[in-house]
Amino acid sequence: MIAVLLKTLPFFAITFLGFAAVKWRLFEPAGISGISRFVMFLALPALLFTRLATASAELLLSGRFMLAYMLAVLLTFAGAALLARYVLRAPPPRAVLYGLAGTYGNIGFLGLPLITVLVGDELAVPLAMILTFDLVILVPLSSVALAAGQARTTGAVTGTKTGIGPGLAALMRNPLMLAIAAGALVSLARLPVPEPVLELSGLLSRAAAPCAMFVVGAVLAGGRTAAHPLPALVMSLIKLAVFPLVVWTVLSGFGIGGVWLQAAVLGAAMPVAAVVTILAEQHDVLPAQASMAVLISTLASAATIAVALTLV
Repeated sequence: MIAVLLKTLPFFAITFLGFAAVKWRLFEPAGISGISRFVMFLALPALLFTRLATASAELLLSGRFMLAYMLAVLLTFAGAALLARYVLRAPPPRAVLYGLAGTYGNIGFLGLPLITVLVGDELAVPLAMILTFDLVILVPLSSVALAAGQARTTGAVTGTKTGIGPGLAALMRNPLMLAIAAGALVSLARLPVPEPVLELSGLLSRAAAPCAMFVVGAVLAGGRTAAHPLPALVMSLIKLAVFPLVVWTVLSGFGIGGVWLQAAVLGAAMPVAAVVTILAEQHDVLPAQASMAVLISTLASAATIAVALTLV
């Protein structure tokens, strides 16, 4: 356990450096934005494309894995929402936010670079499949549910661009989704990837982990604290403890093991994604608590990820 924790500490030290760089004003917002765009548009897409394009086509067609994972998400999301609604007496839109925060982790900027470096590149394919589910299904449906719940509670629709059309257009322009689609097509078509392309994408991929962790820390430095932290604490507990346990239980019940189970559990152990804060602000549903949940879960994940690595 201690050895695993020591392996993760350098990565979270980079996150602390990103946090400190913003707090001490060593970087202007434009500088952080530039690093973030490098990660989002070059480093992470290169990592995803390389791993998927060089994976076997059979590996990408694991329907049983995605069915089991989606069931785990549904169970956790519903459980978190019901807990918020009937135990914590939260109104419907807040209940939806509990469900989203409890199931949507930072796979893109934290999970992919961290897990592939610590464990191995073979986990990139299942992680990419989970990321696709999050971006294509979980986030859009949660956004619609938040808007509907808020309209039901207040009588007015909140947020901007809540329609399906703009959401799909943004999804089609997402560089991570484009990289996943391109890599999957190359693999399914069994096309060879030229060696210079692999060399270039390999160089960019190796920059993904340190740059992404630095950006995560920089984003945390701008997070807000809440006067009533209980919702943030509950969201963090569900995300870091309950969700990984549900994922492990459901996937094990489906007979899924090896790198697939390892990737799913480690992905589930990632902290609350910053996108949850953006959606909370768009729909005016506990924005300060959502931001605090991102901060708390990211800080605590240094320990919980080490535990997950030890157990799986």
